[in-house]
Order: sequence, then structure tokens, then C-alpha cells
Amino acid sequence: MGRSTNTAKEIKKNKIRQKIQNANASDLIVIPEKPIESIENNKSIRRVAAYCRVSTDEEAQTSSFELQKSTYTEMITQHPGWELAGIYADEGISGTSFNHRDGMKQMIEDCKAGKIDMVITKSIARFARNIVDCLDTVEMLKNLPHPVGVEFETEHLYTLDDSGRMILAILSTVAEEESHSKSLIMNWSVENRFSKGIFLTPPLYGYDQDPETDKLVINKEEARVVRLCYCLYLNGASFASIAELLTKIGVKTYTGKDRWNSSTIRQMLSNERHYGAVLAHKTYTPDFLTHKAKTNDGQRKKYLREEDHEAIVSKTIFNAAIKKMQFDSAQSSSGPMPSLSVVDSGILSGYVSVNGRWKGFSDADFLEAAESVSREPEVDSSDEPETFTLDDYQVVSSALFSDLSMPKMTIKQGKIQFNTSCLKRFENVEYVEILLNPVKKCLAIRPAHGGDPNAMRWGKLKDSRWYSYQKTYRGLTSPLFELMDWNYEDKYCLCGSYMTEGEDQILLFDLANPGIIESKPRAEDKRSTVQNDTADATVPKDDALNTQNGSDESYNSDVECGDISFGEKVLFTKNDDSGYNIIFHEIPYQGEWLALRPATFFKYCADITNEEMSSLREESEQLLSEIKKDAATGGENTDAIEKTGEADA
Repeated sequence: MGRSTNTAKEIKKNKIRQKIQNANASDLIVIPEKPIESIENNKSIRRVAAYCRVSTDEEAQTSSFELQKSTYTEMITQHPGWELAGIYADEGISGTSFNHRDGMKQMIEDCKAGKIDMVITKSIARFARNIVDCLDTVEMLKNLPHPVGVEFETEHLYTLDDSGRMILAILSTVAEEESHSKSLIMNWSVENRFSKGIFLTPPLYGYDQDPETDKLVINKEEARVVRLCYCLYLNGASFASIAELLTKIGVKTYTGKDRWNSSTIRQMLSNERHYGAVLAHKTYTPDFLTHKAKTNDGQRKKYLREEDHEAIVSKTIFNAAIKKMQFDSAQSSSGPMPSLSVVDSGILSGYVSVNGRWKGFSDADFLEAAESVSREPEVDSSDEPETFTLDDYQVVSSALFSDLSMPKMTIKQGKIQFNTSCLKRFENVEYVEILLNPVKKCLAIRPAHGGDPNAMRWGKLKDSRWYSYQKTYRGLTSPLFELMDWNYEDKYCLCGSYMTEGEDQILLFDLANPGIIESKPRAEDKRSTVQNDTADATVPKDDALNTQNGSDESYNSDVECGDISFGEKVLFTKNDDSGYNIIFHEIPYQGEWLALRPATFFKYCADITNEEMSSLREESEQLLSEIKKDAATGGENTDAIEKTGEADA
């Protein structure tokens, strides 16, 4: 088969050879191609346009820009047979990209529309410093239904002449590399200036620039507005509400506009120059072709001078605003300044309220807050109950207690979830508050109002049934995993105990004995298996095997406990109402419960005191009153303006 195929190929090759050898062109009539005439002799070129560009809008470049336009206008109008199709120009625009080059874009559209026959430009560098843009544009114009040629004067190249393609490619590469070299030189120059403490300080709202020294000097009227914005923001106002307030009371922006926007307020409060510092190299441009600036997150050196000029606000206020921005960004809304609060008396004394959306507090912060109040209640020894004994109890596997009636909480990475047994303990409770005691290593859950900044909706009520769902709660999980030295990749299951006294009710979860969930249980076997054989539990003998299925089927258990390993013995006692409850303390609490006692302020997320925050609230009222008076014109609708401003503030 292979031999016959090779023979056929040889036969075909021989035929081709013979055809070429026997070819005879003596009887052909040659019709010559139409020659490409030079620009001077090409009488078909009628509509000629010129493209001009300078890369900066400085005075020195302005003369070059105007000279280019006037020269080409005179050249085209005085040339026999040419008509001026237009002067297309871009001033102060880089040639490394077509972005923002409106003149170039309009010229290309007119070429496509058949309005231009030829384009004249000074050089390849004026046309484009990006080799891809240059060659692609030239090829596109050349292949239009009505071809358009480009004449580069300096290089003496005309793009409808194929002989110049290679030269055009080489010179375009040179133009791009020249731009690259200029970019490197410019970056070196800027870096050198910064390293010597010579900063570029553009104009800034709140300041004027000294014409002799270029130093920032406070503008008193604008500085009051800046300080008011900081005061309002730290006291809970959003960027949008501050912008709306300034617009309503008639404050002008830096550019003289009547309307403010939220991004302007954010940029204002984020600028370190308002506390007297200058930070250089906050952004950098990695690609000289795109000119797209990126935030400098350590890719380049930064240079900071703390006391460069007079401050409008203190560094403490500025840092507090930055911290609050991080908090607002994490929860996609604006709220009060994140703070830690601790319960100072009652059964939950030493428990710290957790805001699940703010992960800026560490385990050390929680520990400091907990230790700021008395941790142990005093117990009257005369009222001490009898000692709890283990008579008539036997030791059995803790896996027997993974029933659905037991309150459970699972934690993995940044997410938490309660089973429906937790939800139904608090009847008709939609919001709860989580409190952490890092000293006792215990979590407490208590009912809360929906308006509480630390309140959490912990379940959904549908058709008179509670449904549990998973929630991201990094404000708890971040310090908790640090405190307990837990593995962030593992999933932990905590068994809870429901406690009540009168109308007070709480759920407690012991952090010291978590179950580590390795995998989900098989469908045919819902019982948890114990990874550690030494894990024991203590239950009454007669009822030890009746605790596996104590759930109410009208509730869904959303928390599944798979292979669980409990580290220590867990004490259980019989409860006729709800099965078996964990006992965390053998001696009941003897003091006042006060389970719903509000937590008291301990500290803010930033280094700012409660007294300073109160002072800012008072100052905001004074500043707002002064700014209204200065901004009001003619007294029209003064009462309405004042009422609106007070409401927003």
C-alpha cells in the first residue's frame, strides 16, 4: 500500500516538472499594473487631512501644537489638486495608547466613511508610540474599500507603498522603545525627588498653596468644611448623606460646583495631608503603554513625612476615619464607630459583645475588655447547695448525645450556624446578641433588639417553623480561632446549654471542649461516631440509650455533626422537659441574673476616646451652624435648610 502511494506521488511530480519545462509565454499579452504615483504627482488624491499631537499641555508644547496645525493647513490648501479634509489634533495626550485620543478616533471614523483620501502627519512618534496600534491602524486604513494612505514626513514613508512596510515596523518599534526609555527616566526622576523629600503636592480642598514655597497653607473657610465632614462621618453619617447636606446648605466644591458626591467625601477623608502629613508614591504605573495607575501595596517604596504642614484634623481623628471606612466597606453600609462593649455585672459579667461584621478586634482586645470588670460573682457559702455526685451514673460514649434536641453551634473559617434546637429555645426571638468571654472560654447567646448594632438575625421563621441558615461572622471567628488556637481549616461543633431565670434566658456554649467534625455522616447512619475513644460522657443508667432521637420533627436540624472528637468528659443531668442539658458549673449562680443588662462601652476600634467622640459631636453642631450662615445667600428658605441640615447631621 505504501509503495503504490509513493509511485503515484512521483508520477504527479514528473508531470509538474514537464509542464514547467514545456511552458511557452511567447503568445501572452502583458497588461501592466497601475503604478503608485508619488504624493506630488498623484492627481487622484483630493481630500487630504492632517493629524497633530503633543503629549503634554505645557506652554512649551503649545507653540509646537499650534505650529503643526497652521503649517499643515497652509501646506494642504496651497497644494494643487488637494482639498483640506480637516486638521485632527490631540493636545496633552500620550501616544502610547488610543485611549482618550478623540482626534485620532474621529479621523479614523471619517476615513471609514470615505471622507478622506490621505493623512499627513509629522512622524511615526506623533501618529503612535505603540507598535501594535501603529501597524494595525495603517493596515486597516490601507484595506478600506476606499484605501487611505498615511504620509510620515520625517521618515519619508507612504503606507500605500508596500516597500515601506518593513521600515515602518522597525521605526514603530524604535518609537515605542523611545517612549519606554522616557518612562523609565521619568520614574527615576520621580523616585529621586521623593527620596530627597521633594514631594509633588497638588492643590487640595482645605488648603491654598504659598506661591513662593508651594507649601500648603490652611484656607479657613474650606478647613471648617473638611473638619465638619470628619466629625459627621465618625458620628455615623454616610458619605452620601454628608454630600447631600453640603449640597443643600450651598457649600461649593473645590472646582466651584454646587453638587457634592459621595466619592469626593471619601477621597477627602482618606487624604493624609489633612492631618499635616505627605505620603508619596501611593500609586504607580506598571505599564507605560496603558498608563493605568495601580495602588502601591508594597510593590514600590513609599515616602512619608508626618509634619509637613499645618493640620486641619489630628492624626487620631484621621486614623479613626480610616478604621471606620474599613468597617463600612466590610459590611457595605455606614454605621457607628466600631467599638467593644463589656457587661459589667450580672450572670454575664465579663462577657464582651461581638459585632460579627467587624474583624478588626483581636483576641487580646477581647481579653483586655473581659478583664476590665470583675469576672467571678461572690457566693454566699451558707447558701451553697449540696455537692453534685456521680452516684447511679455510668460513663458512656459522648456520641450518644449527638441528638437533634441538643442546642448546637458549628464554626468553620468565617462562618457560623446554629441548629433549630437553639432557635426554638428562645420563643418568638428574631434577633440575638453573641457575647464572648475569653477568660471563661465561653460563648453566650441572648435575645436582642433588631436596632442594636451588634444584633444578628439568627434564623428564618416560615409557616410557623424556624429554619437555621449559615452566616458569615468574621468578627467572632477571627478572634475566636486566635484565642482557642484552633485550626482555621477545621470545622468545630459546640454543644450548648439553655439557662433561664424568670424572664431572663441565655444559651451558653463551652469553647474548651469542641467537637471536631471530620466529615458528614452517612445517610443510613445519623449517629455521630467518636474519633477519640477516651471521650466520655456521664448519664443516668436507665436513660443512657434514649438520648439519640429526642428531636421535635417539626423543626429542621441544619447543623450536621459528623465524626466528632470531644476532648474531655461532659456532665449531663436529667431534665424532664428537654432531655439532657450540659452543666457548665456544678454550683448554680447565686447573684442577680441581669442577663439582659446592656454592655457598657470599653474602647473604639481606633485610638480615640469616648470623650473625644463626644467632643466631635458638639463641634459638628457648632461648625454646621457657622457654615450655614456663611453659605446662605439672601436668606431664602433658611428655616427649611436648617431643619434639613439638622436632620441629616
